[in-house]
Amino acid sequence: MAEIGTACPVAVAYLNKNHKHSWIRSKFSELSKVEYVCNNIAESFNNWIKDTKGLQLDDLIDKIRQMIMVRMSSRKIIADRLQGNILPSVVKALHAKSRGLRYEIFRSGDNAEEKKGTYGYCFLVPARCGKHFIQAGSRNDFIGNPTLVPRTHPPPFYSLGTRHRRPVRRRPRRLSDELGESLLLGVAEMAILPDDYLTDVTKKGYVKEMEDQGKSQEEVAKAENCRLKGYLSICLSGVTTVYWSGAIATLMEMNKTQPTETFCLVLYLLVSLILMLVGVAAATFPSITPWKMGFAGLGSWQAMMFVLVTFHLATFKLHLKPMYSWISMVISSILVSTFWGICAQDPLVLHVLAKYVVWYSFQIAYGVFQISLFLISWLAKPCNCVKPLTYRVVAMYQATRGYLPVAPPFLPNDFLTDVTKKLYEKDNQGKSKEEVDKAEDDRLKGYLSICVFGLTIMYWSGAVAMLMEIYKTHPTKAYCFVMYFVFCLILMLVGVAAATFPSTSPCKMGFAGLGAWNAMLFIVTTFHLATFKLYLEPIYSLISLIISSILVSIFWGIAAQDPMFVHILAKYVVCGFCYGAYGLYQLGYMVVSGACSAGRKVCDGVNSMRGSLFAPNHANGLGFGL
Repeated sequence: MAEIGTACPVAVAYLNKNHKHSWIRSKFSELSKVEYVCNNIAESFNNWIKDTKGLQLDDLIDKIRQMIMVRMSSRKIIADRLQGNILPSVVKALHAKSRGLRYEIFRSGDNAEEKKGTYGYCFLVPARCGKHFIQAGSRNDFIGNPTLVPRTHPPPFYSLGTRHRRPVRRRPRRLSDELGESLLLGVAEMAILPDDYLTDVTKKGYVKEMEDQGKSQEEVAKAENCRLKGYLSICLSGVTTVYWSGAIATLMEMNKTQPTETFCLVLYLLVSLILMLVGVAAATFPSITPWKMGFAGLGSWQAMMFVLVTFHLATFKLHLKPMYSWISMVISSILVSTFWGICAQDPLVLHVLAKYVVWYSFQIAYGVFQISLFLISWLAKPCNCVKPLTYRVVAMYQATRGYLPVAPPFLPNDFLTDVTKKLYEKDNQGKSKEEVDKAEDDRLKGYLSICVFGLTIMYWSGAVAMLMEIYKTHPTKAYCFVMYFVFCLILMLVGVAAATFPSTSPCKMGFAGLGAWNAMLFIVTTFHLATFKLYLEPIYSLISLIISSILVSIFWGIAAQDPMFVHILAKYVVCGFCYGAYGLYQLGYMVVSGACSAGRKVCDGVNSMRGSLFAPNHANGLGFGL
């Protein structure tokens, strides 16, 4: 300040005149305090209008006005579907907070009730009636009644003559309690099924999506034509399977022992063939076909079922009991039909049934999750041996981790960075939505071609004939291979559906990649079955199958990166291999360095001995020190 006063006394008078908060920022450094300055609102708006920035100013303003109109219309459509007076996000949050709370309710009349909570408080609240009536143990205790939100302090009391009860002494919180609550809230926040999952259940998902986006009739017709092409290809594949699968020859064999069951299967195959042909006609001539999407989807679904049924017919004799074949056929048909109803959504009846099946399945899974929480809390008790053993394993890992390099050897430093994120997703960052969609479509086409090739190999490779040969000497092993083939067949069909209808398929990249990966493993398995008798010992064939499957799976996880769990496992296997190679390298280096050190010591000893033997002795005049 003295220097400023000397240079400019007027500035000092000005600074003293104003408050110090008006000029104190002048003492800060001029360097940047943050890495970047970003206005997210402006960036979001610029990204929204980036495709229209090249227009003239008046055209640009008019285009933005139209975009705002469409956005407001789509939001109005979404808002019109709201049921009730509470937002779904608020209902979900209240559900998550109200889980696991144990409240006991004692009604004293139509206007009041006593409620005892987990914190030992006993208070009276106004009773509700109608659809918001409070029931003990219900998840909806806190919805529609803000006074019932759980608190950690005593709630306000009503002037009804009640008194506050002294809190009950409880045990301290354990690790199991925190683990259970975190897992429970994690499942509640995963939002696997949206709140409006069963809203407008009779309306197809892709139809609602196009309506929400406000697409024109031309865009809707184009989207339907793309789906019809997928239906057509699947129907034609099913019709081709009628002659490739040898289903008629299998039925001829069954007719000798089970004529009634054979007749029923013939009728079913006839109905499937008719529906597939109807689907081909509906998908080929959509402009004049009534209910074109329904008939085409029905034919495609029957083509999927036909592939499953013909495979089970071909392997009917390989099951340990005939009933096992029927059970496998029913279960696999239900699984494929459920995924088809969720993914393809045609016909509408199958879509509605699949939605209800998925909904009730998740309800059952939630009950199983509650039971697992109880088991976790029991396993986490100090008296159990699981907890100390877990701590020991973690301690051993931490101890050995210090001897390993920070980054995986022979690999990039960021090889395990964001291991749960695929590399092609990282590469798509910064690209436009059209470029990302095009890249995903290209990958889905590759997955689709691999899945179709795997389904073709099932009949070309003669896998059933190979299993017949193995069944003569190893019936149990043949049955295990049949079950594996059924599993591969289901996953390949699911992959075909996910890759054909990606817009409505849940986890489209994961399911499509899973089907393609199983197609690769199926090819490896059929080759080993074909060369089963050429190995010196049968166990050699099994070892070769396991090793080759692991190698193909590792490369698939690194290259294709779908599904996610194969990608993560492949990365960790590669890291483990590199760490093992690094350990062998260090061990070899230690051995070689030890051998070199020992060799140097031997050489030094020999040289010293040689020097002592051949050194001149000047005392006696001799030339040697002897």
